[in-house]
Amino acid sequence: STQVGSSTMPHKRNPHKSERICGLTRVVRSLYTAQAENIAVEHERDLTNSAPERITFGDMIGLTDFILIDLRKILQNLQLDYTKIDQNLHLMEGRQMAEAVMIKLADKIGRQEAHEILNRISSEPDFKRAIMTNDTLSSYLTSSELEQLLEPGNYLGLIQEKIDLVLRSY
Repeated sequence: STQVGSSTMPHKRNPHKSERICGLTRVVRSLYTAQAENIAVEHERDLTNSAPERITFGDMIGLTDFILIDLRKILQNLQLDYTKIDQNLHLMEGRQMAEAVMIKLADKIGRQEAHEILNRISSEPDFKRAIMTNDTLSSYLTSSELEQLLEPGNYLGLIQEKIDLVLRSY
């Protein structure tokens, strides 16, 4: 049978494989509980340890294998709408980048004062305009620096290098 949409939102397609992975992960985690209790052994190992292992190890390994197969299929077929992602990242007009601005400003005036300034600015309806026209900010940071700080793509740190490192190992 073909997958139907959400029971309350017919236009929505439920990520059933991802939901299944989340559910099975809970089962694996619950099976681990029996294994964790095997760690504290008062005396030599006996059936109190090995009996649960005979059941849980096989189930944990089988379920984890199934989860990884499903996850691989999901990732191989993943389609990203980069235009929509970019639009979503810019919906808040840089508000989610307040931390980047605060950290840069903290280098100049101290963290507490920088936090107080950004906290006040964050309540402004037009966040980007408030950032760009704030006297304190403009006395320490150029408009070009502020523009760069408000760009989400500039706040990714070493993530691309880490992804490349992982992908090279496969």
